[in-house]
Amino acid sequence: MTSNTANIRIVFFALLILALPCASATLPKDLELALKDIEHARAEDFSNRIVQIIADGPEPVAKEAIKTQIIGWLIAKLSDGKEKVRYNAVAALGVIGSTKAVEPLIAQLADEDVRSCVASALGKIGDTRAVSPLIALLSDKDKITKFWLEDALIAIGKPSVEPMIAKLSDKDSDIRESAARVLGRISDPRAVAPLIAELGDRNNHVRYYVIEALGKIGDIRAVEPLIPRINDRDSTVCYHAIEVLGNMKDVRAAGALVTLLHNEKFRRVAADALAKIGPPSLNALHAAYPKEKTHPYWADLVLANCGDNDALTGVVTKLAEDTYPTDEKKTLFSYYLSPALLLQIEGSAKDAGLRIAAQATRGGKQEWNQILNAAADNLELLEPTLSAIAYTETEFGRTSHADDLIELCIQHGNDRYIPKLVGLLDRYGDYRLASIFLHCGQNDLANAARAWAKRNHETLSRDPVFASERWGDIKRKQPDL
Repeated sequence: MTSNTANIRIVFFALLILALPCASATLPKDLELALKDIEHARAEDFSNRIVQIIADGPEPVAKEAIKTQIIGWLIAKLSDGKEKVRYNAVAALGVIGSTKAVEPLIAQLADEDVRSCVASALGKIGDTRAVSPLIALLSDKDKITKFWLEDALIAIGKPSVEPMIAKLSDKDSDIRESAARVLGRISDPRAVAPLIAELGDRNNHVRYYVIEALGKIGDIRAVEPLIPRINDRDSTVCYHAIEVLGNMKDVRAAGALVTLLHNEKFRRVAADALAKIGPPSLNALHAAYPKEKTHPYWADLVLANCGDNDALTGVVTKLAEDTYPTDEKKTLFSYYLSPALLLQIEGSAKDAGLRIAAQATRGGKQEWNQILNAAADNLELLEPTLSAIAYTETEFGRTSHADDLIELCIQHGNDRYIPKLVGLLDRYGDYRLASIFLHCGQNDLANAARAWAKRNHETLSRDPVFASERWGDIKRKQPDL
């Protein structure tokens, strides 16, 4: 549809609505002022203001007359020469939610400048007439526009299902990908069989989103067809298939997942999936790891997480005796650990760092904050807390807990911490941390930062943003008693 054709249709619909008998109502003064602000206001503010004025209006008959007149006025603005005006008009029509705006908005999809907003508005209105026009634009290469087109189809819901199923076999892989995403979010059982049929799609991204869609729907018909995908030629697809099978918690996947435990690349994600399946997976695990034999530590962890009490006892004994090698302790928390196992580690481990790591993992962010604050105020807790941080770091990138603890130590301003903090800069240091040391107001730490910068050939920032952590801030802020 050309832009001129779209504008002709928009003007036609505006005139049609304005010609209705009820359109002769006089607009309230505050509404006239609000409408005049269409060129300058934020879209959300403009839309909410219009809707609120309509809601606060007079008796129902007059209110409906005013609403109809506003819709006609907004539709007329869809052909305005200024993008901001068109954008705000579209946004307001979506929030008002009248089906009278559907056809004009469909015509406005030809306007690439506001297409995303139009798609969002049509999704809010939820009229089935918008399904085909929205699908027709899924080949749009702009990612933001594509997101809003998909989101609108998802918002319309079930009427989108059959047309999107048809798009699973489209020649364009981007459209097949969109179809899988939309069907997964709508989660209609009608999509299960067609999605299963596309698990072998030649495109990696399509297979990924087909697996994701089947996982969102959660229909057990997908379990056995999904199992071969854990050996997909694309590793990202493999990971996703393993995760989805774990989330579906169906024991039929256990045997195949157990075979992946010998593959170091997929071991952790397979272990997590088996833990989600839980005790039903023990038969497959015991077939691979008989009780009478000695197993690698990670096999004992998987067995313990899945409910094998003998394995749990063995793990706890090793922790209590501190017989795990250091490299094994460092990877312990990269596996999923069940609440029962975390409690045992917290209560039995000889290594204080492991106990703190279990406590923090079990308690989450709030628990970590309490632990870090305690360590920043008690030198005896500093080393085991740092060990706990090291234990909970993985090859996927270290946590921010080390930085948080160092910053808290600076704020507490205990001189006994200075040698430790200098050591931590060498251990964990980066440009940001060294810059904080430089500006924290403590001479020894500032000198350590300069020495670090010299060793690492860095020039530290003089940006005042790094002066936010000051030595002894917490003490200075405490009220005098």
